[in-house]
Amino acid sequence: MTLQQIEKSWKAIKPDAIYLFYGEEEFLRSEMLERALDTFLPDVSLRSFNYDHLSGNDLKINDVLNHAKNYPVMADMRVVICRDAEKLFKLREPSKSKKKEDDPFDLLYKYLEDPNRSTLLIFDMIKPGPKNQHPWKDLFSKTTTLEFATLKESAAIEWITERAQRSGKRLDTKAANALVNHIGTDLRALTSELEKLLAYTGDKENIAAKDVEMTVGISPTYNIFELQKAIGAGNKAYATEIALQMIESDKGARYPMFYQLTRYFEQLEITREMSARREDENAIAQAIGLFGGGAYFVKDYISAARKYSPEKLDNAIRALVNSEFDTRRVKIDDSLLVEKLIAEITP
Repeated sequence: MTLQQIEKSWKAIKPDAIYLFYGEEEFLRSEMLERALDTFLPDVSLRSFNYDHLSGNDLKINDVLNHAKNYPVMADMRVVICRDAEKLFKLREPSKSKKKEDDPFDLLYKYLEDPNRSTLLIFDMIKPGPKNQHPWKDLFSKTTTLEFATLKESAAIEWITERAQRSGKRLDTKAANALVNHIGTDLRALTSELEKLLAYTGDKENIAAKDVEMTVGISPTYNIFELQKAIGAGNKAYATEIALQMIESDKGARYPMFYQLTRYFEQLEITREMSARREDENAIAQAIGLFGGGAYFVKDYISAARKYSPEKLDNAIRALVNSEFDTRRVKIDDSLLVEKLIAEITP
């Protein structure tokens, strides 16, 4: 069965009883496990009664099956997820053809024949055993299996493009290629960088290659988000180093840098005011435009905002506006301009 077919059956609330997820692409596997919970146990308050998160490192197969045999409480389904499940099925001498009379997996074979349909049982692992040996032969023939293989570069480009589209953005072909070329095919890392791009581009519908260069940069170290973090942390030397590297790699980088830093300080103003009113982190994240995974970074904004008084924030924004004006009015050395600016706006 394909990923799309499983997603369709889950959306219709018609899951199979037992799934076997495996493969090197851990991020996609983890997302599917989260999706199982969101789909079949959307009421978080009921999960303590109906969700078991198990590990093959700690249990035996019979323990897992005992959890799967339980019935749901005030819900239609139970969800039992066993990670590192390959550990459950290790044998010193695996049987290649016939099962033994005192086979340690007798209870597993019986459960595969007649599973509890009120429980969604998922075995999750990196690498299964040989499909021609028991108990793997039985697992592959009597469960719904799906391999999450590491994506090739072309597939990763297609995947990140589709993910951007689900977030309401169009990721240009050059931008998608640049992102994968910089980051590689690690989907967790790509997702993290996409969240930064979503925050950086704001209301823009398109994400262009220049946006990728500004956020990801020529390396994960020298980009606008690392610059913001260094400024927010009060690290003038490191902030100056990042800014100078960005200017050196792209002479036109100063204008989007000024824009993004001005927006950053406006976000800090809002953060400071809301923090003073003791509003919660989710409300602050929404107010400053950190949505989805981007909300994770709200703690950095709160920490940075505490280092500034209202006067210092106003002065920082004024310094940014003046610096941009100076670049348009007179010919000035970019490096000197940036060094002076960072000194003025860093707490």
